Amino acid sequence: MTSVPIDAVKLTQQLVRFNTINPPGSEQLCAKFIGNLLEKSGFDVSYHDFDPGRTNLVAKIGGDPDRPPLCFTGHI
Repeated sequence: MTSVPIDAVKLTQQLVRFNTINPPGSEQLCAKFIGNLLEKSGFDVSYHDFDPGRTNLVAKIGGDPDRPPLCFTGHI
């Protein structure tokens, strides 16, 4: 697992640029962006669409099935 240094201010600026306002709701691009960051840090990531463009993200680390996942839902 590699650690990816993240600048919190730059990350926040990037995240608020995604339009996840509902309606109509479109979290998919933001979910993919966050998922990519988490994958680079060693997380296993899965995406779950509950409507077109309405994507939830589930991230797990460590391979322990009893370890709770990190979940991003709603407006991410």
